Amino acid sequence: MKENKSFFSQFVLVQTLLAAPGLIMLPWLLWSYAIPAPLIVIATLLGVGIALLLSRSVYQTLIKRLNSYSNLLYSIARGDCTHRARYQYDDEMGNFAEALNELADRIHHQQMVEQSTPLLLRKVVKNINVAIIAVDGKQQITWANPQAELLFSLPEGLVGESSVQLRLDALFKQNRCSPVDYAFPAKRGRWQLVDEYYYDQGKRQQLFFITDVSLLLREEELKAWKNLLRVLSHEINNSLTPIATISDFLRTETAPLGDEDLQEGLTLISQRAKGLEAFIKSYRHVTHLPAPNKADVQLENLVRGCMALMADNRVRLITSPSVVLMLDRVQIEQVIINLLKNALEAVCDQQGVVTVSWNKVTNGTELLIVDNGCGISNPDNLFVPFYSTKKQGSGIGLLLCRQVLEAHHACLSLQNNTDEAGVTVRILFAESVS
Repeated sequence: MKENKSFFSQFVLVQTLLAAPGLIMLPWLLWSYAIPAPLIVIATLLGVGIALLLSRSVYQTLIKRLNSYSNLLYSIARGDCTHRARYQYDDEMGNFAEALNELADRIHHQQMVEQSTPLLLRKVVKNINVAIIAVDGKQQITWANPQAELLFSLPEGLVGESSVQLRLDALFKQNRCSPVDYAFPAKRGRWQLVDEYYYDQGKRQQLFFITDVSLLLREEELKAWKNLLRVLSHEINNSLTPIATISDFLRTETAPLGDEDLQEGLTLISQRAKGLEAFIKSYRHVTHLPAPNKADVQLENLVRGCMALMADNRVRLITSPSVVLMLDRVQIEQVIINLLKNALEAVCDQQGVVTVSWNKVTNGTELLIVDNGCGISNPDNLFVPFYSTKKQGSGIGLLLCRQVLEAHHACLSLQNNTDEAGVTVRILFAESVS
């Protein structure tokens, strides 16, 4: 097999062929001028030496530049694109060095994009309001974002858990053409479910996407109620005002007649007209709720202030850790007072007890108001406007409380106690300072 000649041997051969004609012509020229033979030999040897030195110098310069470019290419191959080739002249070697530098710049830019894209993706997945869970072929959870962790509140996290035991497979087998009502261990609501498949190292994996659409649906529902209330308020007020005015006028004008039945009827008409007008006005709080003006508030001070306003010894505070929340003090005070009032009305007698406590949980701070009253008779209509089980109720209190809390990124839930009579009200505050 024919062996390849080294670059050095080929370079020497080429230089020798180029220098040979001159070295051969040199003795002949010197001989033609009758130069003595010893001088001809010395001149010939000197010419050979100079040719060799020049050849070696050219070779070393070329090898040095090629080694520099080779090192740059090795660095690029290893992923290090911080080095650049140096050149002094705009010759062929300079153009080659410029091309290498451009290659290094492009690869370095591509590396920066590749490094920033996963970081951006991790930040988006971490902060997006969608629970994402990755499951392998053995139905084991391999990854979950913080929103998914909050739905289950497992001490050790979701990674390594079985999706079958967590009932994810059964959940995603439901008809998903519309939002699904489902209660996760840490949160109940309406969810939009989507699952996708992908491949990791040739193995099929599954992704579960769980989106809480409860707030969005409630916003649309509330918008519809607001539009209805505006129309009703306008039409009813246009009739109530003249009815109340005319009835008062007629009552005054017919007073000398001494007809008690007539006076009582006109008085009743006036009172009911004014009462209905006040009823309609109470719903303006829903349609004109101001944005919360948040500040740091000590939760214990806030609760104690509300208890002092209630002035009822049936309300008891359970010792809880110190917590500072970012909230609108006035709005949240109104919410807590309203919930305490509802709880006291539910316990009825003096034997009833309403306890207030809070604790830090994985996804924020949870405030609990627990009573031992009669419980909730119709949980499905808790937040329906105009619906109330109280004789003097307007059906606005809980709806307004939920609207205020959702403006604070907090959640409100009411459930009948399972081990005893009464109701537990839970408020989950996500924004805590300490």
